Amino acid sequence: MDFFSAESSCYSQGATLFVPNTAEEWNAIMKFSTPHFWTWIGLMQDDNMKTAKWQSRGGIEISKLKWLERSYRSRSNGWTPSSHCVANFNTQPSIYSYVYFYSCDLQFASICERNNTLVRSNSSVG
Repeated sequence: MDFFSAESSCYSQGATLFVPNTAEEWNAIMKFSTPHFWTWIGLMQDDNMKTAKWQSRGGIEISKLKWLERSYRSRSNGWTPSSHCVANFNTQPSIYSYVYFYSCDLQFASICERNNTLVRSNSSVG
């Protein structure tokens, strides 16, 4: 589903899109994401923002995420006025996984969390 539908789906369950508090939590939860596919996370950057922001409090420093372009800069990692939502591409082995900005209209999977607990992994993209 698109980013905003994924976000709404999480909200309807009393949850949010996944926002990791630690690198360990990121690694543990990303094991639930569909291999060789994209998963929306709770991170985006609107036109008026200087950097990406987590959709809820407590997220790890975004520069610690594994961006496709390793030295984090929004534009070098796909950010444009039409691509401002962040998804993780999960690979096996995970050393090749990365996060990147995409159009919020793309149909990706999502992971919701409530009180730092995994709610569900939605791998349907239709």
